[in-house]
Amino acid sequence: MEPGYLVVVVPGIGGTELAVPADRSRRIWTAGFGNIGESLARPDRLSVREHPRLQPVSLIKTRKAFGIWTAIQGYDVMLSALATGGLALPGACLDDGTRPEPDLDANVVAAGYDFRLGVASAAQELEDAIQPRLQHLWPKPEDRANKLFFVTHSMGGLVARYWAAQPDNRHLCRLILTLGTPHRGAPKALDILANGLIVRGRHVVK
Repeated sequence: MEPGYLVVVVPGIGGTELAVPADRSRRIWTAGFGNIGESLARPDRLSVREHPRLQPVSLIKTRKAFGIWTAIQGYDVMLSALATGGLALPGACLDDGTRPEPDLDANVVAAGYDFRLGVASAAQELEDAIQPRLQHLWPKPEDRANKLFFVTHSMGGLVARYWAAQPDNRHLCRLILTLGTPHRGAPKALDILANGLIVRGRHVVK
């Protein structure tokens, strides 16, 4: 029986664990405590020069400090809620993106991307992830209209919007839910990049 929907969770910047394409076990970015510290100490680890392209292997996971309080909120909670928790959808089947090969029968899926390369590149990765699923779940092209629901965070909302704006994709998308997406840009972040951090009215980092 064909499912009635395909929910795609698209994370924000830094929300995808990235690995060397030839070796999924060699994670360059995981958003773990040690990984963040290492990346701050040696930011070239994430440079496009050192790694022209990295492979998404999963969305970042929730991590607790000292096993008590949540220090990093991952996307595992959202995926679980959509598949089996309080927000569970009828007939939900989850693919959390951690397996080497996608589960094409899943209708709640994680769609990570190499966030270092910008929105257009991420939208192409989204295209490569979505189209095989649509073709598998709905073999007849006319049955794919309005089947896609995006649940997105931050930069993920921009990626989904870019993808859905393409002429061949507009009819496929029914809804884009964006959480914390900078639809009008991020002027505060740009100001910090250009002028430095402001503390007590003064720029202290340039």
